Amino acid sequence: MSWSKRFHSLAALAVLMLVVALHPTAASAHPSGVSPDNKNHVWCFGTTTDDNPNVRAAQRYAMDNLEAQTEFYGTQQAECGTATDVQFRAGDGGQAGDERGAWRCVTYNPSSGICGKAIVTLWPEVIAAEAGPFLLNLNKTACHEVGHSVGQTHHDPPYGDCLVRGPVSTGHVQYGGVHKGYINDLF
Repeated sequence: MSWSKRFHSLAALAVLMLVVALHPTAASAHPSGVSPDNKNHVWCFGTTTDDNPNVRAAQRYAMDNLEAQTEFYGTQQAECGTATDVQFRAGDGGQAGDERGAWRCVTYNPSSGICGKAIVTLWPEVIAAEAGPFLLNLNKTACHEVGHSVGQTHHDPPYGDCLVRGPVSTGHVQYGGVHKGYINDLF
């Protein structure tokens, strides 16, 4: 191979590596391998949220946000039942450094990777004990856990969406472009 062809091949390889390195997609911002059963995310408030209007508001925000930013839509049930995809709960107690929220699939089909029903729990006492504005971090955590219910995983800063880990001081209450793309591509 001539020197000129080698140079051009190396230059093309260098440009390709630069494009890949600068691409905004985070390697860890990928679907978790668990998917919801369809785009209608039927949801309800569990009884543990009855005395916590801030938690209910954050959970409603998370579902409204999912609907506004993606092709998913939410249908709220007055009571949790067999058709429920996401049941929201409020955890009790906790301190700074404990879990702020959790998503757990309770009806999982391993052959299809589909989660038919999930429980999303927020611990308001933990969120209140940590740095950052309380209501902002409650909304961020609700958005984050609902993101898990549609197959999304954590990622680390500098990405400014709700799937970043930990408390925040501003923003981070919506899905970033990468996550919206993955969520919309599920169906």
